[in-house]
Amino acid sequence: MGETRVDLQHLLEDLRDAYTGALEETILTEVVANALDSGATQIRLFTDRAGSALTIVDNGRGMQRRELARYHDVAASTKARGEGIGFAGVGIKLGLLVSREVVTETRRGATHVATRWHLASRHRAPWKWIAPPGLTDLRGTAVRLTLTNQLSPLLDAGYVEDTLRGHFAPLFDAAFDDVLSRKYPRGVSFQVDGQDLVRTELARLVESTVWINSAHPACLRASASRSTDYHTALAVALALAPLAVEPVEEHAFITQFLAHWGGAQAGERRRSGRGRRRA
Repeated sequence: MGETRVDLQHLLEDLRDAYTGALEETILTEVVANALDSGATQIRLFTDRAGSALTIVDNGRGMQRRELARYHDVAASTKARGEGIGFAGVGIKLGLLVSREVVTETRRGATHVATRWHLASRHRAPWKWIAPPGLTDLRGTAVRLTLTNQLSPLLDAGYVEDTLRGHFAPLFDAAFDDVLSRKYPRGVSFQVDGQDLVRTELARLVESTVWINSAHPACLRASASRSTDYHTALAVALALAPLAVEPVEEHAFITQFLAHWGGAQAGERRRSGRGRRRA
């Protein structure tokens, strides 16, 4: 009798290739996204160049022992987005490609457990229970990636901060607080190497002028993707909403504002097209 063999490394590489960004960027953003799914309100990241390690600590729900065991299954499907157990997504599994080992520690209620995991060959990624190394606080999950490349960008605090600000820009902007309050009622804070990441404003209304922060990561990404007009309209809507309507109506105001803006843009394009045809 034979058995089906899986080239685990090739499978992970295929998962890596499904993302458009760099592997390190994917690992970082996916791990943070799973921390957010676990209900975390604080996410702390520590870079250790001497030890070639990146540690990510959240204060989310944490995992029970059986959940941590399932977390090592590459094809596990027990996690539903928004109801996650933290760090159970693809990001940490891709971390095996760039790490000598991955240590995961989690606390939930009376449960306090940890594992060590590594990619031993193309077909094997063994893991084992270890004594918790003390990475977590009273609740949550911590992951420590000991990286094979001592020059990995994941060891650069500036790279880590820029990636967080770029991919999670709304969490750093007070203008989005009302929109995000249903999902993150207590907000979310980030630290990198013990330093709080300061929040920035996307736009501010001063007298009759809306000033847009052109250095804001969202603005920079809009410029790079040639969507500056939409970004400007959104920034204006976010700045006007608190003055125009009650807090509970701000989301509807922003939606309607953007709808009218889109209609005006479409009308202008049609008029411009007729003008060119007459010429």
